[in-house]
Amino acid sequence: MWIRHCAGLAALIAIGALMPPAVALGRAGEECGPAAAPQAGTVIVAAGTISCADAMAVINRYVTDPSLVRDGEWVHFDDWDCWTPAPDQSSMNGFATECSRGVDDIQIRH
Repeated sequence: MWIRHCAGLAALIAIGALMPPAVALGRAGEECGPAAAPQAGTVIVAAGTISCADAMAVINRYVTDPSLVRDGEWVHFDDWDCWTPAPDQSSMNGFATECSRGVDDIQIRH
C-alpha cells in the first residue's frame, strides 16, 4: 500500500512540474512598468484584472506597431480600443494613453 501511495504522489509531483506557473493578474492601480518609446509614462492597470505582461504587450503594440489602422483618434485591434487624447484632454483625464476591452482598462500615466 505504501508503494502505491508513493507512486501516486510521484505522479502528482511530475504533473505539477509540467504545468506552467500561474500568471499573476494585475489589479486596479497596479504599476506595470515604463511604456515603450516614443510614449513616456508608466503603464497602469486602471480597472479589471489583466496581467502586467499582457498590459505591457497591448500598450507596446499600440505605441510601436505601424501596421495598426487608425480610425480617427482610435485604434482597434484584438478586441482592444486604444487612443491618445490631445494634450489638454490628457491633463483633464489624467492619462496620456488608454486601452480598454470589456472591464479591463490600461493607461499610461505621467
